[in-house]
Amino acid sequence: MKIKVYDTLTEYMNETFSFLAQYELQNNLIIGNCIRAKEYHQDTRNFFLATVKNENDDIKTIVMQTPPFPLLIFEVGNKACNEGLECLIDYLLQQKIDIPGIVTEKQLSKRFLDRYIKKTNISTKVNMNMRIYRLDKVQYRENDKGYLRKATMDDLYYIPYWNDAFAHECDIEIRTSDFLLRVDKFKKQIEFGYLYVYEDNIPVSMIAAGRKTLNGIILNNVYTPPHYRKKGYATNMVSDVCTQLLDDGYQFCGLFTDLKNPISNSIYQKVGFYPVCDYDEIAFIRK
Repeated sequence: MKIKVYDTLTEYMNETFSFLAQYELQNNLIIGNCIRAKEYHQDTRNFFLATVKNENDDIKTIVMQTPPFPLLIFEVGNKACNEGLECLIDYLLQQKIDIPGIVTEKQLSKRFLDRYIKKTNISTKVNMNMRIYRLDKVQYRENDKGYLRKATMDDLYYIPYWNDAFAHECDIEIRTSDFLLRVDKFKKQIEFGYLYVYEDNIPVSMIAAGRKTLNGIILNNVYTPPHYRKKGYATNMVSDVCTQLLDDGYQFCGLFTDLKNPISNSIYQKVGFYPVCDYDEIAFIRK
């Protein structure tokens, strides 16, 4: 087994996308990162883009890390390749690449951790156990309360605070401590038309449709403040935004859910989402 590290995003995409596309939703993070980097003309020189190949030059494992985020890993065809993981881990250690953690399919996560922990002096923390869901057709809307609209700059007086509350509830680390930088992120989402608000006389819920794949789009930041919950707003919002995105030409909508939140999981399934695979987000703690 041997590692190939890519100097350009274009070469990496050319060599990996045919494999990633076979499990498009499972690989939405890698695919979406690449598409976004191209769309936003990002500087990708600090990206870690690599594959593990066998002696016949066949790609067995696909890897991506965009600092400061965790390492993403996919085994081609979802076929376990322990030799590929050993090769990858040895390279990371030889090159002294200190990854902050991993985000990957649950069984692959376990096999990687078994090997990585044995060779390093780290402990781990499970940030989140997740499930990826897919929707091809909307099946349900709760009631006639409220309506969906795209967010505007006028919504910035509350959206960043809702996002902070969402992160706190989900125990998600806010990676950018600078509040104004976080506001800039929402300005870009609004400019690109990715951020939505659900309104019933006043704003009551929000959702983002931010990460494109080859044929679909991923929803995130689904949040309703506590005093507006149990009124059907989130169900209506998810139903309406999925209907609009499918009408816009996307073949499917996807999203990650926290397995610790059975209420949100049941809401999504009611609307028409079905599970695709389970994912783990694991943080590394160096001693």
